[in-house]
Formats: sequence, C-alpha cells, structure tokens
Amino acid sequence: MEDLFGDMLDPDELGDSFTLPSGDKSQFEQITFTLTNEQMEKVKEALEQAKAMPDMVQAEGMGNENKNANALFVIIMQWQAQTM
Repeated sequence: MEDLFGDMLDPDELGDSFTLPSGDKSQFEQITFTLTNEQMEKVKEALEQAKAMPDMVQAEGMGNENKNANALFVIIMQWQAQTM
C-alpha cells in the first residue's frame, strides 16, 4: 500500500492497538453548513433576533450552553409552528 508520498506501507506495521469510545452516544452533536456570504449574514441576523426572544429561556433550559444553537432551535420551532 502506498501512502501520499509514494512510500510503501506495510499494513502489518500499522498495528491494531486503538480504542473506540464506549457507552452511550453523547447528547450533543455538531453539524456544519456551507453558506454564501449573503446567506451567512441573514443567518447571523436571524440568530441575533432569536436570542432576544422569550423562547430562548426554554431553549437554554434544555442543557445546551451554546447560544447560537439555542437560537437556531427557537427559529426552527417557530417555523414549524407556522407551517404545521
């Protein structure tokens, strides 16, 4: 097997001594979005507006200290309420 530099790698030399996390999956996950600059500005504006809403108290009470994530949650919950 060749690595990025063209040298030969022997898979037997790589070893198998690694560990994977055990237990339950974390209650927090991270996701990434790729936005245009214009989209990013609109998202930032919406997040700032959501941070000032009363619903932020409920979102923050869910155990997530990330204010942007909580604001996004508020935006989504309000959008869902309007569309259902």
